[in-house]
Amino acid sequence: MFKNAAIFLLAFALLSCKTQISDKAKKEDSPVKIAKYYVRYIEQIKELQIEAKYINKSDSTFSMPGGVYVSDFKLEGKNLPKEGWMHRYIKRPSGCDSLYVFSYKPVADFEVKDSIIFPIYRNFKLETPKISKKNGGLVSWSGNSLMQDDGLTLVFEDASGASYTINHVGITRGPQLEIRPEFLEVFAKGKGVLRIVHKKTVIEKKDEQRSVKLTEYYRIPIDIEIVD
Repeated sequence: MFKNAAIFLLAFALLSCKTQISDKAKKEDSPVKIAKYYVRYIEQIKELQIEAKYINKSDSTFSMPGGVYVSDFKLEGKNLPKEGWMHRYIKRPSGCDSLYVFSYKPVADFEVKDSIIFPIYRNFKLETPKISKKNGGLVSWSGNSLMQDDGLTLVFEDASGASYTINHVGITRGPQLEIRPEFLEVFAKGKGVLRIVHKKTVIEKKDEQRSVKLTEYYRIPIDIEIVD
């Protein structure tokens, strides 16, 4: 009985070792040098856009054999004039999730899965509907502070129709962002609109492959008033 068990364990170990060696060889055969992923959601029109682009060791884009899948849908591969080969999926109307998993097979019988965390900030609001040119303003949300890879782009359209952009990149003190008064000097007083985009860029390297993951969440525009 013990002899049979020992033979079984030895056979299992050899099979496991063989599988690991085979997977390693297939991974080394993968043509992917850089994988680029993009997820965008436009809240106002409920549009979801997902993209995947793969660059080989010759620095050329290529179409992934067998396609690229996210959950149960397939991204459509197209050779675009400026972008090269791109796998893309657009849906409207659509909701959005906090996690997207891309799966593809760079070589036969070897599947790769890459995950993207899509940060969604709940209860986002402008704490100061009247933004003071003297004292500034404040936006807030529920949950975590922004981290090093996060960013907020604030696009103001003032009463004169002029557009101004404020970019914040990196950590915030709590789940909020101060709109400092020195940024508001150029704005005309009166009614306006604030458009906000949450951005996150994550760059990872594993073995010889690099991944670039970009997410953008376009919030519904907010009516504002700029005062002294």
